[in-house]
Amino acid sequence: MSIAEAHFRPNAWYRAIALDNVPIGLVMVYIDFKADTPEDNPCHFLWRLMIGEPWQRKGYGKLALDILFDQYRREGIRTIFASCHMEEYGPYRFYMKYGFVDLLILIFSPLWTKKTFFYRWFCWKFHIGTFGTCQ
Repeated sequence: MSIAEAHFRPNAWYRAIALDNVPIGLVMVYIDFKADTPEDNPCHFLWRLMIGEPWQRKGYGKLALDILFDQYRREGIRTIFASCHMEEYGPYRFYMKYGFVDLLILIFSPLWTKKTFFYRWFCWKFHIGTFGTCQ
C-alpha cells in the first residue's frame, strides 16, 4: 500500500533498504513538508520507516536514518517530523531513543477500519554542522 500511495503524492520520495542486495525494508519521506513555525523550515516528514521483522533490533533502522539524515543536514534541511501509531509494539521507543522529541500532540484518526488509531507527533532538528533534537 505504501508504494502505491506514494505514486499519487508528488512530494513522496522512497527507497528500498537492502542488506547484501536483499531487501529488508523501506523508507519513505514527504519532501518539502511545511512546518507551522518558520524556524523549522525547510523540513521533511518521515512518512514510513519499515524494517522486516527478521532484521529488526539489529541497528538497520538506525543506520538508515543516520545515512538519510546526514544527507539532509548537508542539504540544509532543518527539521524532520514524524508520527506513529501509539500501540504496544509500535516504533515510538525507537524514535525516542534515536533522539526525536515528543511534541505531545496526539491526533485521533478514525481510518477506514473499525479500529481507532491515535498518532503521536515528534520531531528531530538539525543544528548547523551537527545533529540535534527539538527543544
